[in-house]
Amino acid sequence: MARLNIAEQAFKQLKVHSAWHNVASYYLGLVYRAKKDTKKAIRVFRQLAKNDSQFKDAAIKQLQLLSTDVSSRQFYAWANVTFGYESNPVALSDDFQISSSSLEDNYRELTVQGAYYLTRSNEQSTYFSGYYIDVDYDTFESLSSSSMGVAGNYLKGRKDNRWRIDFAIDSASIASRKVYLNSTVRASYQILYDKTLLKGSFNYTSISASTDFKFLGGERAIIGIETQPKSDSGLNWLFGYSFEWNDRQGLINEDTRRDYSPVRHQLSAKAKYQYEQWTFSPFLKTQWSNYSTDDTVINTDGEWITKRRQSKKLTLGFDIEYEVLKDLEAYMKVIKIDNKENIELYEYTNDAFSLGIRYTF
Repeated sequence: MARLNIAEQAFKQLKVHSAWHNVASYYLGLVYRAKKDTKKAIRVFRQLAKNDSQFKDAAIKQLQLLSTDVSSRQFYAWANVTFGYESNPVALSDDFQISSSSLEDNYRELTVQGAYYLTRSNEQSTYFSGYYIDVDYDTFESLSSSSMGVAGNYLKGRKDNRWRIDFAIDSASIASRKVYLNSTVRASYQILYDKTLLKGSFNYTSISASTDFKFLGGERAIIGIETQPKSDSGLNWLFGYSFEWNDRQGLINEDTRRDYSPVRHQLSAKAKYQYEQWTFSPFLKTQWSNYSTDDTVINTDGEWITKRRQSKKLTLGFDIEYEVLKDLEAYMKVIKIDNKENIELYEYTNDAFSLGIRYTF
């Protein structure tokens, strides 16, 4: 997809030569279709359909695909194994006091996901719906979780200028006793300006949980913007900023309710380089948060202190993907997280290494 502009110019030049006119026209039409330039694609295929050439039948088929709704069914399977090491300078007890020992442990996590999607599309819009199931086992906390739900989206416009609405509703069970319901709606708009793709998005999520989960629920809203300069080479960049607002309330115990309403800012940068079947993607995220309520904890002298919680989180990592087959990808991910807080209780570092496979058919 990163080389469509080069392909378009190449096939235009080939059309000048009579021996290559028809084949160049056909593939030029495919380029226009991939770029969602439906009018130009129809014009090219109509000319080929009028000619008595080897591409007549293929051009007619392309015209049929462009003029009618196209539906497809897709099954998606994904498996991931993560090995990691997490260190926290102080352990957390039930009453939010600092224990004498620190928390340092290796962990392993296995995640398996499957999904079934139905997609219908035409010249200007795409409709998507489906359902999914997710199973997760974390040896770090000795907890297993599973979730299932439905998802969908509506996409309108061209590839370089379009808006989109997504929704998802799911329920999850953690260790077969803690249940919550989650629903998300996301709206986004993107436009291509001077070879730079600009994306704006708004994300709203509501969540509710059982009291056994010690969390009553709340809502979250995220506003974000991303910029992705276009490149005809295999290297692409992505820069983003997001503002997140949370309004949540949780239970510390049966009698005490605690507000949990952080405001987060995040800057991110990601590079992506493609070479044949390989894709390399280093990334960087920096996040800083302020909380609306004070935390009451015990310091090292055994005294109760109250602080307004603030945090700064830095995430570094990279992804490597390899296309084994047309619909099968293997990938590796390495990540390092360093979370600094003005309250030592919540500081932690995390080093993780993941291996996984994705299969779509």
